[in-house]
Amino acid sequence: MSYEELDRVIVIERVIEKRLTQREAATILGLTTRQVRRLRRAYVRDGPMGWVSKHRGRPSHRQLPSALRDEALGTVRSRYEDFGPILAHEKLTELHGLRLSVETLRRWMIEDGLWVPRARREPRVQQPRHRRPCRGELIQIFRNHCASSEELRSRPIRRAPESRLRRVGERLLPRPNRTRSPIGPWARAYKTL
Repeated sequence: MSYEELDRVIVIERVIEKRLTQREAATILGLTTRQVRRLRRAYVRDGPMGWVSKHRGRPSHRQLPSALRDEALGTVRSRYEDFGPILAHEKLTELHGLRLSVETLRRWMIEDGLWVPRARREPRVQQPRHRRPCRGELIQIFRNHCASSEELRSRPIRRAPESRLRRVGERLLPRPNRTRSPIGPWARAYKTL
């Protein structure tokens, strides 16, 4: 029984003992007096288990046949084991003629262990990118990525010439480009209007 049903038991027992009226019980539970009478009648007849739905724990009438489930999962297991639910659904529909929804297939695959939802997957471990220890390494420019590894080892690394760098403290930084407008290109377009 749920906590809400247990709270109802206490209120209905007080109604049966005549310590609470049906109208007061209805306002406490947020029900009508007719529903309180129905709950009282079921409690007197069957006890608190009289309120539990008779359908609880029974299979649905709209449930797909277990033979269809076994056939679909068997086909997915034998032919499409590395497929996701959407692609497996497309293949089952097109090639095998099995008619069922993607969400039904997804639920079956999760229950059978063929698919792990994204929320339950283990997070990927990615290596952290540490800062470069030497000064000037991030200023390296124009490296040919198409050359073979032997050619790359034999060629010296081209660095920015000293005339293009300015000394700030202990580091060498690129000089600012003085030809650009300090305000930006949008200011020039605004002035021409």
